[in-house]
Amino acid sequence: MKKSFLLLLLGMVVILTSMSKCFSLTWDVVEHSTVSAKVNGELFESAPTYTYEGGIILNPYEHPSISLDVQNEFGYFGFDLSRKAYSEAGDTCWINISVYGTAPIELNKKYPIGNLEESQSYASLSLSGNASVFRSTEGYMTFTQLDEENDYNQYSGVFEFVAETSDSDSTVFVTEGTFEKLN
Repeated sequence: MKKSFLLLLLGMVVILTSMSKCFSLTWDVVEHSTVSAKVNGELFESAPTYTYEGGIILNPYEHPSISLDVQNEFGYFGFDLSRKAYSEAGDTCWINISVYGTAPIELNKKYPIGNLEESQSYASLSLSGNASVFRSTEGYMTFTQLDEENDYNQYSGVFEFVAETSDSDSTVFVTEGTFEKLN
């Protein structure tokens, strides 16, 4: 009885050891993405989002919501970004940018950001402690890098915009905005 139990145990160890190679998890960082900008001179940065082999995402609630329709049936692209960012003082903001243009995306071209009534491309910003949403009146976004080496495209770029509340009572200046490796 002991001998058959030991053989069974040994067989299970051999099987599990060989299977571990099939299901091994590699925790090396393969991708990360960030967004940062100054809002009225105060720096806000997103928490880095790391993607590990196997598609596991750390900080899934911090992962940028981004959608990209590079070539729709009408020959246009749409790029939508939404990301939460933090200041050193502990304040938070949501940065939202939607840019539309003629496909394909051109690197180093300034795509204008305006207000929603007059432009297809616009931006908005929400700050912690402020119930108002700031909507862009003018600005731009530029794609500076496109990495097509992976199974998916990664975009990096810069942006700046001026935004105000709906009653034009308050204005924010978003400067030195960057996004890196968004997909």
